[in-house]
Amino acid sequence: MNNRLSHLLIKLLAFVSCVLLTVVLAGLGVLSPREAEAAPAPGVTCHPLSILAFRGSGEKNIDSSVKDPAGSSHDYGDGVVTNGWEGQTLSRLVVSYIRQLKTMAGNGVAPSAVPIYGVGPTNDNELGYSAVNALTEAYLNVMNSALDGTDTALKLADTLRAQAKIDGCPAPKFILIGYSQGAQSARHFAGHSDVVGVLNLGDPEQSPFAVGNQGTGAKGEGAMRFKYPGLKSVFDIYDSNTQVDKIALCHKLDPICDFELKHLGNLFTAEQHTNYFLEPAETDEYGRKLAEMVSKHYTAASTAKPEASRVGLDTMIAIDTTSSMTPYLKAAIASADAIAQRSLTAAKQARVGLVEYRDHSVDSFGARTVVPLTNDYALFKAALSSLKASGGGDTPEDVYSGIVTALGADWNPLAARSIVVIGDAAPHDPESGTCYTAEQVTRLLAGFTLVSSVPAPNAGGSKGSSSSSCAKTSTSPSAAPSSKPDHMSLPAEGTAASPSPDSLPSPIASVPMAESPDPVLGDPVALYGLSGSDRFASVLKQVAQDTGGQILDTKEAATAGDKILAAMDDAASAPEAAVKTDSVSSVGSKAVISAAASRVEKGSLKYEFDVDGDGVFETQTESPTVTGTFEKAGDIKVAVRVTGDKDRRSVASQTVRVLPAEAAAPAYSEASTRLANVHVSPLAAGPGTKRMIEVPDVQAGEEVSALLVSPQREDAFAQEAPFATASGAGGKFELEVPEALPSGVYKVLILTNHGRHATADITVDSPWAVWIFWGPIAVLGLLILGGAVWLRRRRREPK
Repeated sequence: MNNRLSHLLIKLLAFVSCVLLTVVLAGLGVLSPREAEAAPAPGVTCHPLSILAFRGSGEKNIDSSVKDPAGSSHDYGDGVVTNGWEGQTLSRLVVSYIRQLKTMAGNGVAPSAVPIYGVGPTNDNELGYSAVNALTEAYLNVMNSALDGTDTALKLADTLRAQAKIDGCPAPKFILIGYSQGAQSARHFAGHSDVVGVLNLGDPEQSPFAVGNQGTGAKGEGAMRFKYPGLKSVFDIYDSNTQVDKIALCHKLDPICDFELKHLGNLFTAEQHTNYFLEPAETDEYGRKLAEMVSKHYTAASTAKPEASRVGLDTMIAIDTTSSMTPYLKAAIASADAIAQRSLTAAKQARVGLVEYRDHSVDSFGARTVVPLTNDYALFKAALSSLKASGGGDTPEDVYSGIVTALGADWNPLAARSIVVIGDAAPHDPESGTCYTAEQVTRLLAGFTLVSSVPAPNAGGSKGSSSSSCAKTSTSPSAAPSSKPDHMSLPAEGTAASPSPDSLPSPIASVPMAESPDPVLGDPVALYGLSGSDRFASVLKQVAQDTGGQILDTKEAATAGDKILAAMDDAASAPEAAVKTDSVSSVGSKAVISAAASRVEKGSLKYEFDVDGDGVFETQTESPTVTGTFEKAGDIKVAVRVTGDKDRRSVASQTVRVLPAEAAAPAYSEASTRLANVHVSPLAAGPGTKRMIEVPDVQAGEEVSALLVSPQREDAFAQEAPFATASGAGGKFELEVPEALPSGVYKVLILTNHGRHATADITVDSPWAVWIFWGPIAVLGLLILGGAVWLRRRRREPK
């Protein structure tokens, strides 16, 4: 390193105070609660709790003549007026709920205090919940309609949140009620941070034995789980959410929530799916349960106080220990020590960890974890005291390796996270051996992974390796993302307080880039830096800003105090990003991406959205909500970046499972899942006969069912029962045509428990048609036979 240390004493004094306060700033959201909400404006009535209602498949407005998305006022009495888009089935529940709520002594909740919003369609065809008829649409169309319901509710919730802020009211909480397809909408909306309860019935995504399942079909599995077994892990996100009160009512043999292939005929009657809340006992029971849920959460919502923005504080400190840091190392250690003491005593569930980094091109390692995140101050102190300045080659150092290694910490997902880098030299860009660049490190801090073309972190990591080989592999905004977005899996290293650097392998090799089908999403890690190096500050400034952190320059002692005060002021305005969208979608479908839950204590926010998961924020807007379209299938990580008035930023992301587009046809006739070479014999016969069905394409473990329907009803998936059903575990079984069946052409629908389908036409002849055809032939035959007998007798008679 060259001798650039003319301000040695100034830096020594500034290190401790600046770094200490910097980390306190990173934890401000933990150490102090957010300011109280403003008081309501005069004459404004706040509604801390609302009910969102999602009607079932094919249901219309309560007033069936209404087409207007605004609906038609439906007055339930007691001050409860809806737009009617809750539909007939949920309307029966609402009537009971209001009656039960009024009889609950001492709950202090009037029915009029909790608005009910039916989620309906829109005029612009951009977004709206049409609740398509599930019996006439392909599975994917039903899924997309349900997700449209989720998106419509998301926009409605954002509108209610914005109005509450204008009125000086607390942000509203929501209870969701959903029926059939609407239950799907409710499930996918339940991940919204303001949802406190869900009551569903006839849920197509029901998981057997899930917490909250009730009714005679509580152990049933939803039809959507049968159709899309690969999506079960996505559907299970809702069931694993322990922050929401959940009730799921299912009737035994309801083909939507208690689906079994052998009972497929129930799809035609749908009796157990359409009779919810027709029995007074059931209606009263669930009206009471909804009233109890409302009473419980209304009290909590109306008395809620602002919470701390985070629970806990995790801080990793990365220190340059090359030879050039010899004059600074004592001050850096003292600063890190002060940070540890301050954070461990000031915040609950606080932890600190330590990383040292050098120069991989000339030293035995680029970076390593000295001590992982811990609340043991003595352990941290011992590790810190063991640091020695040594090595180093050219002026730049492996700063990026230090940051990436710190990212490998075992972070608390609920804690505020920060990395503090202390050094006197700029980073290699790109870094030798790893090829890390500022852009890549920014993506890693924001929760993204590197593109697949980037070599493994250990690639080319020998001493003296050149960074020139990185020119073709470093990421740029135009670089193509990997076909399957992956997740950065960074296991924590080491447990010893002060192991010898020579005894450990390069930490770069122990920070693998790994794919994970279930990425753990969380807030980005804020990066803070402290250095007197102009190059250090210029390279890392944007990286820090993009993660909500900051770089402090300590070259000028006279302005150090002003810089600290400015940092405190900036920290008070630092935003906190949040994003919510559907957890599942399909190619070509529109999806709402909402950042309305993002927060900032001072000033306003601007929003940038990355819809296609390529790491480029292509949409800039002042609105917290955008509507995007997914163009390719796979797991896509959508993200939002929010920027406050002082250019402080924060990033949040969510992974969406995007399904391929399917043919818009009834589920049983989808070409992609058709059975081959199905044979039915005889094709024409009278009623009461048996038809042999052969399915040579059947697979091991595949069960087959057949249903006999009229062709006029086949495309409509009619409500009436099929004329006959049959099933078998093998590829051959008999279907008996009923005696009283009228003559005509009928359709045989053949389905398997693997979701494959086929159809065949058969003709049923009328008994009269049989006599008309065979009668004359039989009479003629009898006449011929009789004549033959008569002639034979005549011949035998004596002449």
